[in-house]
Amino acid sequence: MFKCPFSSCDAIYQGNEISNNLSVFNKGVCPKCARQVDINFNLDEYKKTVKPEPEPEPEEVEEEIDLNNFTMAELKEELTELGLSIKGKKTTLIKRLEKSLEDNNE
Repeated sequence: MFKCPFSSCDAIYQGNEISNNLSVFNKGVCPKCARQVDINFNLDEYKKTVKPEPEPEPEEVEEEIDLNNFTMAELKEELTELGLSIKGKKTTLIKRLEKSLEDNNE
């Protein structure tokens, strides 16, 4: 942790705030008030104790699939994997597959 010793400056830096301002700290300067300060911390020891910020979790995006773009062979393959009938016209197969997908999402 670094707290600027000047009373007119209320800067307090810790954790990743220090690593984000390392180039300034290495010059012996407070990043906020730009005054010369006595910074006395071991950079190697500091790096061992600072934990990197965790990566944000990627947002789960549901991909919209247009079954109308599927070929008859692809529709039949999907229906077969689900144990459903593969008989009928393309529109019938699409409706059967959509119903099955809706039922599985409930």
